[in-house]
Amino acid sequence: MTGSSLGVASFVRELFLTLNQGQIKYAVLRGYEGLPEVIGNDIDLGVCGDQLDRFLVLLRGVASQHGYRCEIDLYRQNVLKMRLVGSADGSVIKVDVWWAFKYCGLEYLDIRELLSSRQPYGELLFVARPEHEVALSFLKELLHMKRIREDKLPVLRAKQNARFEEPFKRFFRPALISRFERALNQERLSRPVLSWVSVLELGFSNAKAYGPIGAILSISECLLIRFFEKGKSRFSSINLGISESDLGHG
Repeated sequence: MTGSSLGVASFVRELFLTLNQGQIKYAVLRGYEGLPEVIGNDIDLGVCGDQLDRFLVLLRGVASQHGYRCEIDLYRQNVLKMRLVGSADGSVIKVDVWWAFKYCGLEYLDIRELLSSRQPYGELLFVARPEHEVALSFLKELLHMKRIREDKLPVLRAKQNARFEEPFKRFFRPALISRFERALNQERLSRPVLSWVSVLELGFSNAKAYGPIGAILSISECLLIRFFEKGKSRFSSINLGISESDLGHG
């Protein structure tokens, strides 16, 4: 939901102050322009995987102080979609936490690179650089939706810069990156063939980066999480104050 109250702004401000003081390596991935006063659909955060548990403890602590309880909407491989529900008025703040970017177990963007190049936005928070924001939004659309939504195009084009190719280079060849750039700047929005070509290339690049067995294990983990909720109990830790009933939302 969209939030603009003083209470929401106070919570968001304290959350980022706490993350900064705790030296959590994070970046807001998109939709940060109105923060902390205005939240769009949700707060999208990339977090260093090694600091995930600490991040969740801090999030829960600040939420509790401001009268919010944490509920999990969805758990998938390397992403946790949460709701913070206000005990007083039932208001909801949605928070998506990513600690890797994968499609069906295949990594398509290096979150460590994104976090190491993050930049400050104002005096309160850190955000992804424009080229990483564009690459992430583009690949999410292309891989998961098999198209690029019309409403996304003006936003992505406005944030294109001379470093457009950089975030793609680890997992995609130059020829395919050039096709990405052409697809982004053309009006035809459906890209199913380009999507499947990209998935095929990810299979090869992940096998090269992590070994064939490593890539297969990651795909298997993705399936086990999706269909059998493998590892979900990790987030019922008493330290996070998240109960087994909360986990039922996934």
